[in-house]
Amino acid sequence: MTKTIFQTLLVFLAAMTHQATAFTPTTQWAQTAVLIDDIIYVYGGARSKINGITNLYTLNISQSWNTSAPAWADHSSDAGNFTVPKSAYHSMWPSDDEESFYVWGGGNSFSEKPKLSGFAQYNIANKTWSLPSGSAAVSVPLPRRETVASWTASSVVYIWAGLGDGDTGYSINGTSGTKIFTEMISFDTVNLAWSVLSIPGPLPIPRILHTSTMLPNNQIVMIGGLYVTQTNITSVNRVYANLTEIPVFDTTDGTWILNNASGNVPMNRRAHAAVLAISKRQREITSPRYQKSTSLKRLTDFTRTGEDEYSIIICCGGTKTNNVNLNDVAVLDTATWQWTQPSVNGTPPPARYGSSSIMVNGQMIVMFGSGNSSALNDIAVLDTRITPYQWATQFDSDDDEWIGGQGE
Repeated sequence: MTKTIFQTLLVFLAAMTHQATAFTPTTQWAQTAVLIDDIIYVYGGARSKINGITNLYTLNISQSWNTSAPAWADHSSDAGNFTVPKSAYHSMWPSDDEESFYVWGGGNSFSEKPKLSGFAQYNIANKTWSLPSGSAAVSVPLPRRETVASWTASSVVYIWAGLGDGDTGYSINGTSGTKIFTEMISFDTVNLAWSVLSIPGPLPIPRILHTSTMLPNNQIVMIGGLYVTQTNITSVNRVYANLTEIPVFDTTDGTWILNNASGNVPMNRRAHAAVLAISKRQREITSPRYQKSTSLKRLTDFTRTGEDEYSIIICCGGTKTNNVNLNDVAVLDTATWQWTQPSVNGTPPPARYGSSSIMVNGQMIVMFGSGNSSALNDIAVLDTRITPYQWATQFDSDDDEWIGGQGE
């Protein structure tokens, strides 16, 4: 009896401590997030008329929390005297040893050309920022925004397409211009080397504001966004990409596969969220009982054993109509290339674009975004462990079957 009372008291004190030290971020969108161990790191973004902020937040997923009081912490002051890149719609990924993360690219509205194309590294243990050096700082590609990074189990990062303009410091003979990047670039986080890949055709039309989801078989699925074509040196043409057209990049063969999806196809969208659906088998492979690591990049022995192991869940996004965004949910089965739009219980979050998302233990965490009338600072949790899916008011850490993965 005494032990039970003591344990209850500890839980109560922990909850009170969290409430007393709780931090609420301000509203924003166009940030990027990455999951390392049991912490989600969120960096940069846009706020009001400022494109390119330097805030660094962390969200603790080792504990359960209510969506009205997430376990946020502010680490923006960790920058100290280091000039961190002012970035929105940038790319972000973990180091090979998962002891740090990188940010690269993106843009800002300050007419500042970032050092090393906005390439910077944050050390998790020391809570310090630095510029990558040595081979990592050689042949750094020109910065680009409105694209996203995905990485393989062997810790190679891939970034496709993107936009260069005044916000990224792009210029032609000293004059501001606009450029659509068409290539696939990579960064090897083991050997610390950048590469521009030479890929045989046919090639997909470049996109921006799309999602890029790494499958366990090292294929990257691109969904939605805007087709972009160069009209002249100062302008580009933008057209919404059809969600029936799904380009896939095979990182093993170094080739593109152009797939056609059908079924209950969702509305075209940009700046939406996408995560890999987590199956029961994946939870078994990556649970603490199976191995210590919990990140998607450790799924090296993954095999297809269930119906949902190759599915991608998308949510939200912007539409052709100003101030009309989405908060719907759709699922793409990449084994059959069939779209479904499942029933979802609970109260959906406000519609938005420019959010960030991470899948944790079958729960899709959606953070921030630009709503129909204003920016947002809320968190929504889509519980995909139950049928039908449900918008939950509680995040469940569920340590016995913890699993995380890439998002955005």
